[in-house]
Amino acid sequence: MHHITFISTIHKEIGNCNAEELYKIIEKLSPGVIFLEAFDDSYSDYEKYFFSTYGEYHERLEIAAIQKYYRSNPLFKYVPVCKDRLSGDLHRKNNIVGQNGERQQWINNFKSLTEKHGFKFLNSSESVNLLEEIRVLENLALIGTEVGKIFEAAMKDYENSMPSEYIFIL
Repeated sequence: MHHITFISTIHKEIGNCNAEELYKIIEKLSPGVIFLEAFDDSYSDYEKYFFSTYGEYHERLEIAAIQKYYRSNPLFKYVPVCKDRLSGDLHRKNNIVGQNGERQQWINNFKSLTEKHGFKFLNSSESVNLLEEIRVLENLALIGTEVGKIFEAAMKDYENSMPSEYIFIL
């Protein structure tokens, strides 16, 4: 029987949330397949060549960890699962919600806890609860705005573009 393990991450290294720590988690789990919230072009053939030839790690935290894992387990499958991009909708949303000082305090707290505790924090109920508090503040700022409606539709499209089923023969 196969198991699916979800690991919550961020895209850039910060303190104890870094590629080496994520690699240790992946190595311990020893997966045959890694699905990543990424686009096909997130790890291009050129970047693969650069890594295999010069050992140059990707700037994105998750891909750098996958590259490290590849060195000890070259037979695993890497599957990027994103199809649609959010384009400028995310930036328009952030311009509005970014003006909320209370939200920024919550985000600073989230970043501080991520830096200090790394993946242990990111994969905790405390992290989930903190993100929910941030989303509540964001939703309050966006209620009734055109940007809020556009962003909500864009998020649905983004999430629905990810395949809901994969068939693999290992």
